[in-house]
Amino acid sequence: MRKALTIAMSVFILAACTLSDTRIYSLYMPAEKTETAPKSELTVSLIVHSPKHLSQPYIASRNSPYQIEIARNSKWDAPPDNIIREAFRDSLTSTGLFKGIWTSHAISGGAHALRINLKKFERSYTADVPYGEISLEAEFISPDNRKLFTSTIDKKVKLDDRTFLSLAKGLSGALSEAVAEVRTGIIKALQ
Repeated sequence: MRKALTIAMSVFILAACTLSDTRIYSLYMPAEKTETAPKSELTVSLIVHSPKHLSQPYIASRNSPYQIEIARNSKWDAPPDNIIREAFRDSLTSTGLFKGIWTSHAISGGAHALRINLKKFERSYTADVPYGEISLEAEFISPDNRKLFTSTIDKKVKLDDRTFLSLAKGLSGALSEAVAEVRTGIIKALQ
């Protein structure tokens, strides 16, 4: 009896201590054609603000307007605010319009500024159908503090299924579209 109890207790402890695998997901955005040399001396301070849960690598799912659930064993390869920052920096660099693009928390003197206010980077459900959502506000500001371009972008993409892989695919497309819209607006503002 004692031996059976010891074996049962050992199995229980072993099962309780087993950690499930952590899965890491990334977004894929095709590289844009890059200009070889900057066409001007313009510089940009890139500033991204986000709620606290989007400055951590955990994948968020919105269950209701009042509740966000964080995945325990699945993460992004970087926090969503960093993913956004890198996507915009790569896109602006590829235009060849800027001599330098610096990420910052404040506008650098003499530089243009691109402020991104990231509001959503999550999975949500409408009538039990899964969606990937990105919501952000973008402002492109001149060195003399004039708003040259502003945009609110809300992208909601229907997902193939409830997996995080499907979410990564959906958000990759949504982010590509959002970055392209802001990039086009900035190029027009500078013409």
